Formats: sequence, C-alpha cells, structure tokens
Amino acid sequence: MTGLLVYGSLGSCMDALAVEKPDNDWELTVEKKQKLAKMQNENDYLAIVKAYADFMIAYGTDRYGSRHTPLFATVINRFTGEAFGGRRPSIQTYPYNEYCAVHKIRRQDRSRLTGDPLCNRKLYNILYELTETTGSPEYVEVADNSIDWFLENAQNPKTGFYPWGTHMGWHLRQDKPHPIGGYGGHEYHYVWPKWEGHPAALKRFAYGLWNHQIADQETGNFSRHARFAKHGPEKDMDFPRVGGTMIDIWARQYAASDGRDAEMAKAINTLLDRYEELRHPETKLLPMCSKRTDRATLMMGLAGAIYIDDAADRVEPYNPNLASKMRKFGKREDQGYLALDQDVNGRGLITICEIDTGEPWKKSNGEYDKGTFRYPWFVKRENAMVANLLYERYRRTENPSHKKAYLQLILETANQYLSMNPDVDYPVYARTMAVVINLLLNTYEMTGDLVYLHRADHFGRVAVDLLFDSTSPLPAINSVDDWYENSNNIYGCTMVVEALVKLHSALDRVSQEDSAVVE
Repeated sequence: MTGLLVYGSLGSCMDALAVEKPDNDWELTVEKKQKLAKMQNENDYLAIVKAYADFMIAYGTDRYGSRHTPLFATVINRFTGEAFGGRRPSIQTYPYNEYCAVHKIRRQDRSRLTGDPLCNRKLYNILYELTETTGSPEYVEVADNSIDWFLENAQNPKTGFYPWGTHMGWHLRQDKPHPIGGYGGHEYHYVWPKWEGHPAALKRFAYGLWNHQIADQETGNFSRHARFAKHGPEKDMDFPRVGGTMIDIWARQYAASDGRDAEMAKAINTLLDRYEELRHPETKLLPMCSKRTDRATLMMGLAGAIYIDDAADRVEPYNPNLASKMRKFGKREDQGYLALDQDVNGRGLITICEIDTGEPWKKSNGEYDKGTFRYPWFVKRENAMVANLLYERYRRTENPSHKKAYLQLILETANQYLSMNPDVDYPVYARTMAVVINLLLNTYEMTGDLVYLHRADHFGRVAVDLLFDSTSPLPAINSVDDWYENSNNIYGCTMVVEALVKLHSALDRVSQEDSAVVE
C-alpha cells in the first residue's frame, strides 16, 4: 500500500480488498424473523450486536456503481440493506418542548449514498470489539480493509484532505468524493485514530491541515470549514474541539518523526497560543470562537481539552516542555468549568455561558437560548452527553479537588437516570439511549456500585425494545422513524450498538467474578 492513488483508479488495491457482495437485497424469512425475535426477547446483547455486524458486512458495504469498495453506507433501508439516495428519507420537526420545539437534520449534514469512515468510526470500534470478544478474525479484517482502502484511495492529492466529517463523503455510486447537501467543505471534527500502516497519508493530512485549514500560520486563525480540493481556508470559526482534533493529528505526525518534525511542533504551539490569547484572563473560559467571543460553549472546550491531553502523551517522549504546555490547556479548562454555578437538579447543566461572568447565556431578548442548559432525555440536549465529557476530564485530571468536583457532577447527573425513563410519547433516538447507557457504565466504573450497572442494563433493554425489532438486525434511527442512519453521529445508530457491546462486556465481567467466588 504505497503511493497516492487517483480517484477512480482503484486497480489491484481494490481487488485485494474486495468484499463479496450479495446478488440481491436482504430478504426477511420466517427463520430470520424468529431468530431475531428470540435474541431481542432474551436481550442477548452480544447476539444482537453480532447480527448487526454480520448484516452490515454482507449488505451495508458499497455494492453500487461500477466499482465496489469496502466502505460502509451511512443511511440504509433496514428491510433491504440498500443505501438511501436522493432526498429521502426525510426528518421533519417534532414538538418536543419549549426548549427543543424545532428539530431536524440539515440536508448538508446527511450522508446519503456516501461512505464516511469518520461518522462510521464507532462501527469500526464494534467490529474490533467483536473480534476481541468472539475470537473471530473476520470482523477486524473487514474493518482494517475498509479503513485501509479509504486512507489509500480517498485522499485529495492537492490538499491532503479526506471526504469525511459532516459535509462530504465518498459517493458509493459515482466513486469519488461528493459534497453533502451542496456544501462540500472539509471539516475534521472528531479524532480519527487509525493511521497504522499509513505514515505517508498521516503526514499529508497533518500538513494539509496546517497549510490549507489554517488561514494564518502566524496567529493560528482558522475555521472549521475549508475548501476540499484546493487551497481555501476560512477564518474566525476556530472552535476549540476542532482545534483539538488538529493538534491530535500534528502530535501523531510529530511522534511519527521521533520529534524531528519542527513544523508540527510549530503548528501545535501556534494553536495553543491562539487559544490562550482568546481565553478570558479572569474566568479562564474559552470563547466559542473568534467570531463569537462573548460566550463560551463549554462542551467544545472540554472536548478540546480531552483531545489535547491525549496528544500530549504522544509528544511527551520527544518534547516534555511542549507536552506540559499542552496539558495546561486542559487544566485551565477544568478551572474555568468547575468555577461555574451548576445546578444539575434545578435549571440543568450549563453548556453556554457569558464569557466574562460565567452566568448562563441569554439571547438579546433576555431569554435563555435553547442550548444554554442540558437536561435528561432531551434530543441533542441530553445532560448525559455532558456528563460523559466530565467523566473523561475526571479520568485525565491529576488535581484532587477537580477530580472530586467532576465526580460530584457526574453522580448528580447519573442519579437522575435512576428514576427517570424516556418519554416514549416523543421520538427516542439511538444516540440518546447510547449516551445514557454509557454514563451509567462510566459511573459504575468509578464507584463500583452495581445499581448503576443494573440501571444501564435496564436501559439496554429499553433500547432493544424501542429501536430493534424482528424485521431487521439494524436499529432504527429513533423510536418513530424507521430507517438506519449514521450521519454526523448526532443521531448515529452505531452509538447504541457500541453501547450494547460495552454493556455486554461489563455484565460478562460481573458474571465471571460471581462464578469465581462461587467456585
């Protein structure tokens, strides 16, 4: 796997990685229906996950166009396995409540008839976990083949960018990068960790971000959006989470060079300096971006701190001073966040606040924005997702008082789910069930209290009941709309499947420990 292949010239690499495709779409038989019903009625999480993975391998990969690739589709008909094209299916608005009255997925965020490994990264995690759990090498081989093909074939030769993220994908029928919803800009907003065996691709992407995503290499000014196929960076939308993903890539390239790539060290330093200039000197809060310096979007700062802390571990062996500087980013994020007046059981977790006071953010009319607070069970507003970020900060901080404060907020949030179930009168999303299950598993890990594991199991059963049925191995996007979708991971079906894998593993460990005690 050497060299950079041109779009459409898949050659022998494609032959080597070809995945056998079925002649027809998936058909439901009485036997299949009975088998699915049995595993779902018994809440056999491992069997459910395995059936999902087997279906995706057989029917969910690219079988369209003149050349077939090992990429996975992101929007699929649950009953046939066919990838959706065109403008369907469509998500309309639902009347959730006064804070979430309008709900839809923007057309430029939906990956119809495209493959996007960044949005499908949790699917790859599931396949790796299944090989670990079942001992079957098939799952990891499929995952590796899919990733290898994408990294070798989909990289733009001019910018080094990949067609992934929110606004681009690899078109499964046209066999080329494709803009989503007519936008088509490059956005790298989650960490992509799988670069093994692809050092040249990693270096091209790292330098692509530095040369084509960063608009000003002196100040570090950038936007999360840039032109995909030619130089065209934008400015002032320099979200900390996106900055964290870029620092992660630069750290990987720096480590791959054994600390000799001075340009990558410069890139890391430049972005760190920019964020410290933007950070409020008293509250220690980081603004949403250069364009909106009056408010802090706290989840972006927390995510950036998580990514940068992990990147510091890669830099540490080669440049301890730079690694220390990187970790100061997270320490200041902890300091600013934990100084806020949080009220988990009252108004909710603050997620947007005034940069200079830390007070909850209000719009110009004096009303709270619908994103100012996070609550239990609200779509795109689940406090469980925030608490999972707090858990990641809890794991990384070495400050005892910060660790204690994070633990308190996590416990207060998790305890809400000990007595609250989702309101099934409204759509319950796969993503929502996943973040709640993960929160309870994380809390169980921290405390060892089985009540959290039992409650996670309860919601695992609820998720199976609401999102799975005997007509398909694939989960539905939510309890109302009946298709599989993984666009942007906001509503990612893979999230709930991955949560069920983790739940199975946690329950299995407890079962083995109990058996050992009896023996």
